[in-house]
Amino acid sequence: MGKGGFAAAAGLAAGTGLLVHGNSALSTRPTELYYLLNRSTGVIDKIGVTSAENAPSGRYSEAYLRAQNVRYETQYVFNSRAAAYLAETLELTFYFVANGSLPRLNKGFR
Repeated sequence: MGKGGFAAAAGLAAGTGLLVHGNSALSTRPTELYYLLNRSTGVIDKIGVTSAENAPSGRYSEAYLRAQNVRYETQYVFNSRAAAYLAETLELTFYFVANGSLPRLNKGFR
């Protein structure tokens, strides 16, 4: 990586000067809350978050999306991973209460 490459890729924890991994709740990288929607039924098959700069291709291959018969749809973009994690947890909880189970491709709560 070039000058500052790691810091730019990982990000600094707000106000700490500490480098953090992009998947850390301390990350201040923009993070999307997304749905994978079933192409046939429109049903939510997954609720997730990603900080991939080129989502959805940075998160899922076209082959995977085709194999699962889903399309990627961004719901919200947050300025931190922590806010996205909170929104994801709320979305999954509401979905679970309304449907009695998690979406097909979600393995569990974070």
